[in-house]
Amino acid sequence: MMFMRSADNLATSAIMLELIEWLISTSPGGNITFIFNKLEEVRQVSATGIAKRKHTMSEPIDQNTFIIILEAASVEPTPLSEAVHKKMTYTDGPVIRVSDGDIVYQQSDKTNQAEHLALNAAANARLEIQHGPLTNNCNSTPHILFGNTPHVIGVTIPCEHKHNFTNEGTFEHEAIRISDLHTTTKLLQQMITDIDAPIKRNTSALLEQIYPVYRLDLQSLTSKRKLWSQSYAWALPRLQSGRLFPTNQLSATRLRLKHIKASIQSR
Repeated sequence: MMFMRSADNLATSAIMLELIEWLISTSPGGNITFIFNKLEEVRQVSATGIAKRKHTMSEPIDQNTFIIILEAASVEPTPLSEAVHKKMTYTDGPVIRVSDGDIVYQQSDKTNQAEHLALNAAANARLEIQHGPLTNNCNSTPHILFGNTPHVIGVTIPCEHKHNFTNEGTFEHEAIRISDLHTTTKLLQQMITDIDAPIKRNTSALLEQIYPVYRLDLQSLTSKRKLWSQSYAWALPRLQSGRLFPTNQLSATRLRLKHIKASIQSR
């Protein structure tokens, strides 16, 4: 086990840096962009901005883009995981994640090839992984809500005591398994290696089975889009200034005025 104050998301940032070194040394091909988001805990505003712009800092996001969200997170059961008999644990490996609570990673008439890619990669590399729905939101949420690409999946490292809280309300270090870090790195390396080959359908895929039953209705989808857009507008001045919190009364007043302007413009 590894105990950290901020395994979420320092551990996954370390994996991304490891992958960058691996890419430099192996040059497997493909066009890959790594994004380190700010303000992930404030309704995923950095990811929301990218999803709304339909563009990363270097590439457009279109129907051929694959988005892999890497995180360390809690893996508590949800009504959806119970319904499909996919209860995740903290001891059985990283999770190929297919939902954020009630938001399933699927577009109505399209196959999520990222799910098949991840499952095939795990099989090809003979990795011990889990696969199923998880609770709460992550950076996948805005990419699903704004629907720029159908190929979105999460790779989640089970993280106990997320945000340093236990279920009993006490303070504890976040805890992750070192073996999960290695498995996640190997999974992503295999996915990158396999990405240019034809992606075979994997019979263990869940999304096309569960989407017809658990899809968001139009009213819920519209409501969530509005909420995420408003949160992004509220946080945008902080992202643009590079200052997350005011340092004095003057900067607090300026930030407040920018918030008001952003809120009006987002309506």
